[in-house]
Amino acid sequence: MVLGPAGTGSNILATINFGVNSGFSVSNFSSASGSTSTRYPVTSSTSDNGDTSISSYTADATFNFGANNTSLVFFYQNGAIYARLSGGNINSVAINIFESKRFR
Repeated sequence: MVLGPAGTGSNILATINFGVNSGFSVSNFSSASGSTSTRYPVTSSTSDNGDTSISSYTADATFNFGANNTSLVFFYQNGAIYARLSGGNINSVAINIFESKRFR
């Protein structure tokens, strides 16, 4: 994906888990971004609103690309998980999910 200054690419690899009322967790996280002369760090964070009602519960996992404050956000709302981009100059994005499992 290209989330940063023109001519740079940013790749993130991570395992993201989600549970209703426990939110997102990010593990096995690594990233690579930048050009031949500059590297741009990527950070991850998670948050939730702490609501115990499933219909009111919200949570997110955010990957922030520090170069221009662009973020890739996965969020849970109203029983579904979505992805969105926010901030910065977003050139193009491709999201590949290599493995997805659902457990009950």
